[in-house]
Amino acid sequence: ESARCHFGVAGSVSGEVVTSTLVRCVCPRIGESGSVTVQVSVGEADAGESLGHLVYEEELTVTGISPSIGPVSGGTVVTIGATPVEANGNLVCRFGATVVQGRRVSGSTVACVSPQMIVPANVSVSLSSNGVDFTTQEHVFEYEYAGVVTSMEPRSGAVSAGRLITIHGRSLLKFE
Repeated sequence: ESARCHFGVAGSVSGEVVTSTLVRCVCPRIGESGSVTVQVSVGEADAGESLGHLVYEEELTVTGISPSIGPVSGGTVVTIGATPVEANGNLVCRFGATVVQGRRVSGSTVACVSPQMIVPANVSVSLSSNGVDFTTQEHVFEYEYAGVVTSMEPRSGAVSAGRLITIHGRSLLKFE
């Protein structure tokens, strides 16, 4: 059976009747942000009662991330530059396949905490204001093992200001 989905002033589109309680539609593009009523008609029937409102928002664009590297243990606060960041959005960040909660810092900045990763890897970072539609710009976060101190010279001696200590280790300079 055929269906039509009506999106207020945005127009109507063909829909797919999946079951007696489920119809799928692809919403039409609209030139500006705003809210439209949604109605569905199945077969020859008139459009039914409004099912609610669909809110069109400006598409998020990620402009950068900082820092772009952190330990596999996670916990790095990553600042994501983005536009526009709406005050009422349900912001989430995706690191590879893992989604974490985001926090709006300003109209152009979101903060997210990097999740744990088992092994070092480079993952794409994206942002969503609804948990479904994620940004498509390519920004990479690099997971590395945390720095490890392997030796220190001298290991003992008189404590005084200005004393030079030499530290040896692995991955000591990677993190901010």
